[in-house]
Amino acid sequence: MKIGIIGKGFVGTAVANGFDRNVDQFVVDPLFNDNTINDLVIYDPPLLFVCLPTPKQVSHYDVDVSAIRQVLKELHDKKYKGIVVIKSTITPDHLTTMKKDFKLKLVYNPEFLTEANSLQDFINPNMQVLGGKWRDCETVEKAYIRHSSVKTVPTFKTDLITASLIKYTINSWLALKVSFFNELYELFEESGAAPQWSQFTDMLTRDPRIGDSHMRVPGPDGKFGYGGHCFPKDTKAFLYYSKLYKKKLSLLEHAIQLNEKQREKS
Repeated sequence: MKIGIIGKGFVGTAVANGFDRNVDQFVVDPLFNDNTINDLVIYDPPLLFVCLPTPKQVSHYDVDVSAIRQVLKELHDKKYKGIVVIKSTITPDHLTTMKKDFKLKLVYNPEFLTEANSLQDFINPNMQVLGGKWRDCETVEKAYIRHSSVKTVPTFKTDLITASLIKYTINSWLALKVSFFNELYELFEESGAAPQWSQFTDMLTRDPRIGDSHMRVPGPDGKFGYGGHCFPKDTKAFLYYSKLYKKKLSLLEHAIQLNEKQREKS
């Protein structure tokens, strides 16, 4: 099977590493090679993964999708007929606009990777989420099963909007959890509790409703609050999106403000 990959950062590299069973890959990334979108269309893979960065806008919280739109426009103009699988993190409103603006078979397949363990996270997911037309989603699902080393997990085929909401809800919820446990840590330290923080959180994890992640304080980077590549920009983009519908996510907004203070303490 032929596949295309646009962007070979940690997400694109994880895709390339995971699709390793009878696959010929064509990668487009100016930092990696001289291949172009036109070369890719001529190569004509039935499946194309878009793994480009979507940073926060400079002037406000919305996500910057300009690089994605430029790629989709080129594919549209060159009449690419395959399925475009978007791995980049994009809010529902932008996906809806892209679907209207470009005559392409779009499937949104959000990634749930950590940058530090992206290769292993890609092949060991808890689920697959595919948003788009049912037939296109089914084609992508079969490609994962037949041509990748990704373990077989529950796959949810849904619409573009829902797929994006799942991605942003998970990241925002985990960011909220980090903020809560950072505040709790201060109370714990002042309370004079006997065990270490790690022992305390280990006891909490015995309740499966709590889960066993995102309770380390300070975090993996040695700082308070949440940082990294995804949580800061994704929480802000989700808050911006909620305000478009005048349904502001107040808890999330507070967590964003709180996190800025927590990071300053580090």
